[in-house]
Amino acid sequence: MQKIKGEIGFFDEEADREIQIIGRLKAHLFHIGGMLDENWHFFDLYDCHSRHLADSLDLIYKPEVGEFRAGVIKKAGFDVEEMIEWHLNITRLDIEPSYRGERCGVRAMKLLRQFVARTGLIVTAKAYPEPRDEPRAPSPAEVKKLRTYYASEPSLGFKPVGRVSDGWLLANWSTP
Repeated sequence: MQKIKGEIGFFDEEADREIQIIGRLKAHLFHIGGMLDENWHFFDLYDCHSRHLADSLDLIYKPEVGEFRAGVIKKAGFDVEEMIEWHLNITRLDIEPSYRGERCGVRAMKLLRQFVARTGLIVTAKAYPEPRDEPRAPSPAEVKKLRTYYASEPSLGFKPVGRVSDGWLLANWSTP
């Protein structure tokens, strides 16, 4: 497993100011193909890191029978489960409130997509995961709105999956 962490910066060329940090991104990249080849029980690997990661795996994979969920795989655009080699879970994407709605999150995910591009890459993300600095849980309407927003961006290829209130998204970021 590889952890990917970064800060999202904004540079105003006209004002010639220093880069201002406007958000943070955290993701986990798993080489599922390698783990399957070695007969690892990789649910334990996901679960030992966080419940969120375990939930992301459960979205695409049935650990009790050792196979990918056919409907989800088809929805992501894979022909057969053997095509999946990698799993990227975007664990957290925080954008400062004053920059929300400016497409900063979409741009950050586009850059992440370029960075992790590889064959057989399935991606999961949760729209509006549990807010770290906000004292309340997001409302179902807020989750639905952000999930719809990310799913409407064609370059990311996200498709809603699971219950709307859970906010899960799925994409196929495989390189040709």
